[in-house]
Amino acid sequence: RNQGNTVENWISRIVGTFCALGSIGLFWTLGVFVVVPWRDGRMLALERGEMQVIGVALVLGIATLWGASRIFAAADQKENPKLYTVILIVLIIAAVAALISGVSWTLAQRA
Repeated sequence: RNQGNTVENWISRIVGTFCALGSIGLFWTLGVFVVVPWRDGRMLALERGEMQVIGVALVLGIATLWGASRIFAAADQKENPKLYTVILIVLIIAAVAALISGVSWTLAQRA
């Protein structure tokens, strides 16, 4: 029996995907809200609300991405280490792409 394709593994992968999507949304939000103070040159003088939005998006985005990686590890790290490595690389690329996408969206709205 192929250990990498059990029902439990697929359920873990689905849950990990939902967590990863939440993380990607948080990184997009971070990109949206970080661009305004960055362009204005006041990253070290953020208002309280900006600091909260940016801080929450950053901390929860990282925590959720880490959680997704742990869920994927439970499903694939032992049985499919190559698949697990590919999933981690894709998660990191997706998070960075979401951040860049949020920045681009805000810049397009301000143009």
